[in-house]
Amino acid sequence: MARLNAANNTSTVLSGAISAAATSLIVSDASKFPAVPFVISIDDEIILVGAKAGTTFSSLTRAYEGTTAASHANLAAVEHRWTAGMYEALLSEDGELTINDTTVPTGNTMSVLNLFKGLATMIKAITGKANWRTAPAKSLEDLNAHLADNVKHAGAWAAWTPTLTWTTATPTVTATVARSIQIGKTIFWTIKITGSDGKGATNLTISLPIAPKANNTLPTGVVSKFIGASFGAFDTWW
Repeated sequence: MARLNAANNTSTVLSGAISAAATSLIVSDASKFPAVPFVISIDDEIILVGAKAGTTFSSLTRAYEGTTAASHANLAAVEHRWTAGMYEALLSEDGELTINDTTVPTGNTMSVLNLFKGLATMIKAITGKANWRTAPAKSLEDLNAHLADNVKHAGAWAAWTPTLTWTTATPTVTATVARSIQIGKTIFWTIKITGSDGKGATNLTISLPIAPKANNTLPTGVVSKFIGASFGAFDTWW
């Protein structure tokens, strides 16, 4: 049910007697009573008020909170008291809050509802999932263990055929052996170029197997020796 509303120091009297079965009543002054729903006490009976119009309280739930419905005399005191049921409602597991995970906190002071919204938004941002309720594939503890592991988590070395671009004299290349392996976000590569005339290759550009990089060529001048092997690493975030 909806959370009950409350107001301080609120009381009035009945304007007319009511029976034990009445579902509406009239009071002499309703100005200090809160918006519905709220509870009133008349004699020993607690009544839930579901609607209020002027001085008329209607949609009454009689014998509320385990009390007994009874008739009440004209001018009987109508009091808005704090009840055991109101207290229990604050702690009830049945109370529901509707939150979203798109509310970004803007400060340290907020309502309980906005606090939960902000926490849900932060959880979604941390996990990277579509909503805050979906658990990530790996926990932070899993990731910490992975980072602390000395084992290199990677696939096997894979061969690839690079494109060689010479900007000066073009040597005679008899063999090119290249391979790469990806560890996390980094691609490690080796390349060995064998030729027959031994010309220098200081202005050689080598294409690399790095799809995320828009221009996946090794800058000129990096490979300084034509005969032999070169080793390097390119971060795929480039």
